[in-house]
Amino acid sequence: MEEEEVAKKAKTAEEEATSPSTTGQAGLSHDFLAMLDPESLKHPTLPSVDDMSKVLLEVRKNALRAEYGV
Repeated sequence: MEEEEVAKKAKTAEEEATSPSTTGQAGLSHDFLAMLDPESLKHPTLPSVDDMSKVLLEVRKNALRAEYGV
């Protein structure tokens, strides 16, 4: 019984030694995120279908104008 417990403790100690330190990584990411303002961490707003169709129409118009030299 004691040998099994010693083996389990050795195994967990070995795993902890070989696994990457999560506290170090979490600390680094927290420091990095602290540099950014909350506005830059928000999700971007996507254009609506109407807005996107207007943009694409303008791009097509500009391409035709450039093609025909207008």
